[in-house]
Amino acid sequence: MKLFQFTVARKLWALVIGLLAGMLLLVAGSLAYSKRVDEGILTAVVEAQTAAAQAREWRILTQMSMDRFMAASMSKEENLVEHQYKAMAGLIASINELRGKVLAQAHTQEAKSLMADVNTHRDALFAVNKEVDQARQAKDFERSQKLVDERLNPMAQKYYAALDAYVLLQERYQVQALAKGESIRSKAYAAIAVACGLIMLLGLVTGLLLMRSITQPLLKAVELADAIAEGDLSFRIGHDREDELGRLLKSLNAMAERLRSVVGQVRTGVESVS
Repeated sequence: MKLFQFTVARKLWALVIGLLAGMLLLVAGSLAYSKRVDEGILTAVVEAQTAAAQAREWRILTQMSMDRFMAASMSKEENLVEHQYKAMAGLIASINELRGKVLAQAHTQEAKSLMADVNTHRDALFAVNKEVDQARQAKDFERSQKLVDERLNPMAQKYYAALDAYVLLQERYQVQALAKGESIRSKAYAAIAVACGLIMLLGLVTGLLLMRSITQPLLKAVELADAIAEGDLSFRIGHDREDELGRLLKSLNAMAERLRSVVGQVRTGVESVS
């Protein structure tokens, strides 16, 4: 079905409703897309924050546990040693829980590599801990002190450094997640702006086509009226429109034909009289 077969009123209503529907769809789509983008950004940032916080807590609890172990290894009082070991048991339980969570969140190759380094230093530290504990139980406090000074302390510092490196990595991931989120948000806004521009362009093109479908028949009607005013009653306008403007052109053609018939009858009457 051709465009000019619709009435002008329907065309105008179709244009208005189409533009409104397009804007509503754009607004709804923009809100949904922005929400999805924000949720993705928030998820990435929260994951990085959580991983960094858990690794940081792991680091703190580990140092607290090591401080208690060193204090126990140097003590000759069994009551104090027992108290320190009980406190260490609670800390170790918390550390193991945190360690499981941190390991589960180590998704990237870099994170897995650093976590492998952490585990290597952890295993080495536990081996030295065992030697220190054996020396303490054997009441060999001199050897215990030597192990703490020469091996346990340096090994603990390496373990702390490995944990610190993992914390820094997660903090860097957090910054990267924020930067990536801002980039995605900017692209989303750009896409929305492009969509707005396309809808405006579509509305402009549709409006121009509608204006052309109205002005062209009006110009033809003016052309026919000018021809009649100049006495040319044979001028006709061909068209196949079925809207109001088509009926106007049809009526003007009929009027011109009727005028031509009347003028012809008048001329015939005048000639017969003369």
